[in-house]
Amino acid sequence: VEGVAPTPATGTTVMRLYNRATGEHLLTTQQAEITALTNTGVWVEEGEAWIAPSEGQPVYRLYNPNSQDHYFTTAKAEAQYLQGLGWSWDNSQQPVFYGSVDSGYPVYQLFNPNATRGTHLWTVDEHEYDVLSTTGGWQGENAKWFALDIPAPDAN
Repeated sequence: VEGVAPTPATGTTVMRLYNRATGEHLLTTQQAEITALTNTGVWVEEGEAWIAPSEGQPVYRLYNPNSQDHYFTTAKAEAQYLQGLGWSWDNSQQPVFYGSVDSGYPVYQLFNPNATRGTHLWTVDEHEYDVLSTTGGWQGENAKWFALDIPAPDAN
């Protein structure tokens, strides 16, 4: 309809943080978690990663107390398998956010076989994915789910 602005995408903002001590990137939607982690002085807020849909494919987060690493998966069976290996559920087995199964912006997963912590990275930035998987020692593991929207590029 002419003269009617498109409805902006609504969803949940996923933020990405970086741990300077371990090299890990963490995804969260909870401002209280962001504040608590950045107040430690170890975690740095990297900014908005993407906008997740308000419903859809659940994305679960697990934590390995031995390596202090986090992992995200859409497969509850994979999460349960990792739990059997000593990983703990974050968020009481509830999704930390949602993804879309087949439309939107791909969320790529990378794996660093040389790392013992911070072994995985998730990004909607195709350039980051391409550079890390070809020259950064990371292995590209393709898109794992889709985001509803992505942040506007910095004007800086």
